Order: sequence, then structure tokens, then C-alpha cells
Amino acid sequence: METTLRQLSVKTRLWAQVSACFAVILVITFLMLNSLYSELKQSKQLETQHTVETAHGIVSFYAEQVASSKMTLEEAQTEAKQVIEAMRYADDEYLFILDTQHAMVMHPIKPSLNSINSAAMKDLNGVYFIREMVRTAARFGEGSVQYMSLKHRIRHRLIKSLMQNSFLLGVG
Repeated sequence: METTLRQLSVKTRLWAQVSACFAVILVITFLMLNSLYSELKQSKQLETQHTVETAHGIVSFYAEQVASSKMTLEEAQTEAKQVIEAMRYADDEYLFILDTQHAMVMHPIKPSLNSINSAAMKDLNGVYFIREMVRTAARFGEGSVQYMSLKHRIRHRLIKSLMQNSFLLGVG
């Protein structure tokens, strides 16, 4: 019953070799694509982190202006919101500002959300993602929250506390 390679026809042996080569190529392709996906994901996370740090630097600049009495707190907050509202990255991504009571302070895409308590907002899986953002920022100062958007895409939002933890900067 044992079959050796010599007992198989030339055609069968060739097909076996071609199939083995094809399987190896598939495995290598899969591994390379997986590695590329990981690198792209890491690059996107790094880009998002840099955007948060840039916005945080802007807010820090305005906080210093208030500390040195060059601006009032209200003026500084207004100007910082305007600058952050205009910021974009990766074509259509934006930054938003929440307060610790779940109210949207500034949302550049949907201004109708501004000043509205967003604690009741849920994603498609029923997760209260705004509550999770506030909880993450309160607990760690910054972090990442994942949720399912209305467009059925998994979204990763980076959140960071601002101005002595009274505001939260969201990006992603």
C-alpha cells in the first residue's frame, strides 16, 4: 500500500511539486501581508499620537498665555478651540473636545453636538463610547477607546486630558 514517489506518474509528481511551491508562496504572501498590515496599523497609531501631541502643545501654549496674564482664560479657550477645530489629518480625520461631564465642547464635523451631553451616545454594539472615553481619560490621563461607527467601521479614538483634566481632547 505504501506509495513512493517513483511509483507515481511524472504528471502526478510535477503537480505535487507545483502544489507544494504554490502552498509555500501562499504562506509567504500571507506572512508578508500580515506584517504589512501590522506596520500600517502602527503607522496610523503613531500619526494619531503625533496629532494629539501637536494639539496638546497648542493648548499648552494658550495655558502659558493665561498663566503669564497675556490672555484671559476665556480668550485662550476660544482661540485654542478655533485652532483645534481647523486641524485635520489623514484627509478627513479631525479632533474634538469633551468636558468631564460628557458634554461635547467642540465637534468640527457636527457642530449640532456642541454643548450637548453625549453620555447616552452608543455605538452599533450598544457600547457607551463617550462614557468610556471620559472614564479612560479620568483613570489614565490618556488612552485609546475602540467602538463601532455608524458606517460599520471599527474606530479607534485616542483621548487625552487637557487643562488640569477639565477637558478631553479626542482624535482618531
